[in-house]
Amino acid sequence: MWNDNIPALRLLFRTSSKTTMIRLSFAVLLLSLTYLGGQAYLRNTERTVQSSIIKGKIQDTSQEHSVSNSKLLIDDELKTFIEDLMKVYGVHGLTLGIVFHGQEEFGGFGVSTEDGDLVEEETLFSIGSCSKAYTAAALGILIDNFERGANETPLPPNLPHLHWTTKIKDILGDDWKLPDQRASDQRNILDLLTHMTGFPKRKYQYNNLMYIVASYIVEIYSGTDFTTFVTDRILKPANMTNSVYFASEASRIGTLSHGWDMGGRRIPYVFSPQASKLTAGEGSLISNARDMVKWVRILLNEGIDPMTNKTIIPKQMIKTIIGAHVVTSPASLWPELSITTYGFGWAQNSYQGHNRIGHAGGVSGFTTLLTFYPDDGLGIFVSTNTGMKSPLTETIVNRISEDALGLRRINWTDRYGPPDPPAELPNTPSGPSEPAVEDLSGTYFNEGYGNLTLCHSSSVSEECRKVQGAFAPFMIDRAPEHTLFAAWPKTWVTHALVTRVYGPFFFASLLSIHGNGYGKDTTPFFERKPFMQIPALFFERNQTRSLAVYDDEDNFKRDMIGRPGENAMAVFLRE
Repeated sequence: MWNDNIPALRLLFRTSSKTTMIRLSFAVLLLSLTYLGGQAYLRNTERTVQSSIIKGKIQDTSQEHSVSNSKLLIDDELKTFIEDLMKVYGVHGLTLGIVFHGQEEFGGFGVSTEDGDLVEEETLFSIGSCSKAYTAAALGILIDNFERGANETPLPPNLPHLHWTTKIKDILGDDWKLPDQRASDQRNILDLLTHMTGFPKRKYQYNNLMYIVASYIVEIYSGTDFTTFVTDRILKPANMTNSVYFASEASRIGTLSHGWDMGGRRIPYVFSPQASKLTAGEGSLISNARDMVKWVRILLNEGIDPMTNKTIIPKQMIKTIIGAHVVTSPASLWPELSITTYGFGWAQNSYQGHNRIGHAGGVSGFTTLLTFYPDDGLGIFVSTNTGMKSPLTETIVNRISEDALGLRRINWTDRYGPPDPPAELPNTPSGPSEPAVEDLSGTYFNEGYGNLTLCHSSSVSEECRKVQGAFAPFMIDRAPEHTLFAAWPKTWVTHALVTRVYGPFFFASLLSIHGNGYGKDTTPFFERKPFMQIPALFFERNQTRSLAVYDDEDNFKRDMIGRPGENAMAVFLRE
């Protein structure tokens, strides 16, 4: 019924029981489906080519480059390259760690605090979805415990063994339930860790929630808290003594970096203590370059710490963890890259013929990339204290890889194009304006995500007046009559707005509003999440007004010409 409105499509796309916590996570973590940053490493094969306004500012010629293993990789040329990139992308601070054939190098660039403290190799950064690898390793250690009979907590009577292929329903019983009954019955640990559970879709869908479930499994069958298990079985044996899951612990160490958003405003640390515990399996680990290089050395040495000869992760487990299990990008935009696959918290592809494994991590205020080449003895860790800067981290990792392995230098700064412009709220739409936006206001409900009250500029309830006041500083010269506003206090965001694009087609933007600023700058600002701007569609079915939201362009297209809401990520019904 929507095929008459196809032009709108072009316009749109141009522009503390842990059990209880698991059940609640589906309601409180709408935004955790994609944001923790793992997608950045997977996306690097799919970026569109853009003309670059920064070409010439950074000297980056494509040429063959060879070095000996004894030559320092962090030389003056690389330092200048990184510093120039940081200026272009507006990055406040960056930490870098490299290991190449056993030789370690570290670099600190820029500042870690508003007071101008410099970044050092001990400075702590939030590493986001790079935490997933520790969750997979913890599960591998747990499975190995059961295989050796070293477990302390027994399995359920109907479950004789624990393997990667063990079904989740047999492990968790009534605590495990997906919307699709077949998925609930059939999905196993491997599906959980490769984002193939069928939630929210029946295909590969990067999903942080399942790593929360994975951490819950570790907690139940190890008999201890998940963060304690990882600390005692991985971090301490690896001598990663400065890696922690809670900001309070990091602050006691005294080297936790401040974080800035992509627009340059300082922002608060995203995870509360409760959220840090809940999201530990998916992305709340805090670490530094020195500890992460220790981690990479263990990965390059098949799970054994080369400094102590201790086995941190059993060899047979690490091979499964870093191995390829699903194809995520069957084609590559660039000839230097292969297809991309995914393991357990790791992505795999090749760069100029060299096999590499890695994962990205992104939380509010931080961008991280960890990459290692298992056949070449090379590992690279880079993290910034400024959010949403994956083109920068990927460019740096690629340059170091080229120089270390004697590969042809590629002008990735030109390929990735200029940085994203500063965030702005959507403006006046064009095209049909029916139905009237004010008629779409009201409280909508979804069983998983709860209530969402959409307010129009004409709404007069006390709740809506508070929401209107929160948005007021940012609506100057805007057209509020075309927009619906909502308070949406979740882990990643505080508010949402839904702006008309064309007829019933809207664009939902999720953001955090800081009405009193943060840090030394007390002027109000909003932190917009680039991965959290999603298509939305209002429709009516059985005389009930509904709102469908999408995280996939193809599914949105299908519903525009088919049955509205059929392929949505979630559908909210107006009460």
